[in-house]
Order: sequence, then structure tokens, then C-alpha cells
Amino acid sequence: MMAHQAERFSSFLKRELNGFLQRNAPHDEGVFISVAKIHAPERSDKAEITLSVFPEKAAKGTIKSVKKMAGEARKYLASRSRRRFIPKIIFLVEEDAEKTTRLEKLLDGMKSKSN
Repeated sequence: MMAHQAERFSSFLKRELNGFLQRNAPHDEGVFISVAKIHAPERSDKAEITLSVFPEKAAKGTIKSVKKMAGEARKYLASRSRRRFIPKIIFLVEEDAEKTTRLEKLLDGMKSKSN
């Protein structure tokens, strides 16, 4: 039963934070922010949210501004959830550079085909 609740809460966090970040995170035109992984143990007061930022060269500045929004994101989640306690949110950057590079090449290929 507990594993199911933790899985549902992680799914809720991923869905809601993706929407929140797309609407509210300050980022440049053409920069895409996505929630890659969520680590939110059932009995923990912290939730580690791993983000993917495309293109990779914009990641550093974007993550700095997103980290400043952690409190605002937590308030947003509290307003959207019926849970009594929302864990502290810690944003991390996805370190899988190989996957990021491959996706950037695919996106560049799509841009060149459309032009």
C-alpha cells in the first residue's frame, strides 16, 4: 500500500512540476525544461527533482533561476494537493550528457529539415 502511495505522489510531483516550470520558470526562447527523475521517499522531508535542460549550454543559468523558485514551487504543489505535508524541493541537474547530446542532435536535425 505504501509503495503505491509513494508512486502516485512521485507521478503527481512530476506532472505538476513539469507544468509549473514550463509556465513560470524564467528561461530563454528555445530552452526546454523537463523533470527527468523524482526521488521522494515516503518518510522523507525532502524531494530530489532531477531536471533536464535543452540545450545543455543553457543549463547552468536556467538551473540557478529554477533553484530560486523552489519555495514558490512548493507552495504551488501545496495548493494542488490534498496532502498535509509537501516535502522540501531540491532541484538537481541531469548528468547524463550522452542522452542530452543525442537529443540536441535530433532537434538540430529537425530544425534543418524544416528550413
